[in-house]
Amino acid sequence: MKLNTNSAHGQRSANTGFSLVEVIVAVAVFGVISVSLYAGVTFGFNSVQLARENLRATQILAEKMEVIRLYSWDEINEAGFIPATFQASYAPGSTGTTTGQGNKETVAATEGATYYGTITVTNSGMSENYRLKVKRVDLTVRWTTGRLQRSRSLSTLVTEDGLQSYVY
Repeated sequence: MKLNTNSAHGQRSANTGFSLVEVIVAVAVFGVISVSLYAGVTFGFNSVQLARENLRATQILAEKMEVIRLYSWDEINEAGFIPATFQASYAPGSTGTTTGQGNKETVAATEGATYYGTITVTNSGMSENYRLKVKRVDLTVRWTTGRLQRSRSLSTLVTEDGLQSYVY
């Protein structure tokens, strides 16, 4: 008895391949996977950039607040001593170099967001008898990410006999 190895039940013959429907489905699945992969990578990079911008805004607020806390009571009450507005960049320490005719010149970096801040010093709003010895300081930083306006705020109370009295 002879075995037939090319029967319809067993193996495919050497001339058969994938059908057109199988190829289209495989290409569609590969397309969906590719688009999903690139969308995930893009989302990850955007999330990291937003986190960096938020962190920089927090650093700016903390830096400004620490400086204000060290001012004397007379400096805080002096009109115009604390500027009402300020501007800071995303990467303040980064610079680039360009070469020209053997000399290096430093140029400011233009990467990242520009932060615009406001500082407001007002009365504390307290009704206690020491209310004249307390001021409220409000800091706000605003910046633009793409088309979205973002902002962070920080407030504190400064007293006449506060931290600045103990520094020196």
